[in-house]
Amino acid sequence: MKLPILTLAAGLACNAFAGGSARADADDAKWVAQCVKVTKDEGQTVEVITVYCTCMNNKMSSNETRSIT
Repeated sequence: MKLPILTLAAGLACNAFAGGSARADADDAKWVAQCVKVTKDEGQTVEVITVYCTCMNNKMSSNETRSIT
């Protein structure tokens, strides 16, 4: 199964480029929580999914109104 491995690699790579942390506001937290909820059955730990979702959220414009998943 390639998706979980790809998800892990993408999350870790993005985390490395982001310096491991990013300031999140309430809207970011909402989007990340929604992404984690939708992605939880992909076979990764909550930590990996959270890193992945945070990374995807950080890559999106603040004007985006669609889901990050």
